[in-house]
Amino acid sequence: TSQGGGRYDVDPQAGNGPSRAHGFTSDYDWSYAEDPGDMPAESLLLMSPGGDLSLRFWPESDLVLLSTYRESVWLRAEPNGNPEDVFYMDVFGFMRFWYDEAELAGLSPTIRVTGRDLSRERIVRLWADAYEGTMLKVTPGSKYACTYVRNDRISFPDWLDELTEEELDSFYPQITQGHERFAFRYYTVFVPENGRARNWLMAGNTGPYEGEDAPEGALEYSHCGFMYKTEDGWRCDSVGTGW
Repeated sequence: TSQGGGRYDVDPQAGNGPSRAHGFTSDYDWSYAEDPGDMPAESLLLMSPGGDLSLRFWPESDLVLLSTYRESVWLRAEPNGNPEDVFYMDVFGFMRFWYDEAELAGLSPTIRVTGRDLSRERIVRLWADAYEGTMLKVTPGSKYACTYVRNDRISFPDWLDELTEEELDSFYPQITQGHERFAFRYYTVFVPENGRARNWLMAGNTGPYEGEDAPEGALEYSHCGFMYKTEDGWRCDSVGTGW
């Protein structure tokens, strides 16, 4: 996009890819369209690895430019769902959702925390600041975009001390077995940059932030995860709203 967005590779069979591909054809009525002439500079491009096939989309437009190695064809994609549905959107918005996911993944590769004599709290804080801080780096308009992010209230479940080794192996993900590991929770205070981000991040245990030490409109959620130590440092593969 012209707003500084990068180029990211996506496996169409990974993550939400299959759902995006299905909705791309089922949620829109497609037809041929006339060449509109000049179009805005800002656009989103979906291109095959070899570059010989591409689809280009524009904000607030139902026009799509299909380009092949032989020709370019203008198409029109009109949403056929219920306009009252929260997920009802034009084709650009639909594809922007997929781009947002690719961008977030591209800006937050596997995080490793390294350093000597780090406390568990310091490890979690460094990891969470890198992971949640990605919401400050994404392109404006992203469903993840935020203008403020802060992580605090880090804690560790003390009830794990009461479990047997067998119970611990059942509790922790299998990939952590044989590694030094621990479970953790933290809270994130954030301010969405746009309405889409507010709606998208308002899920699970998200709610208004009740403190006075954050900008107006701040929200808060908590995440739980598992940290384990590898040769490259401490890592966490994913977090969620519960263990």
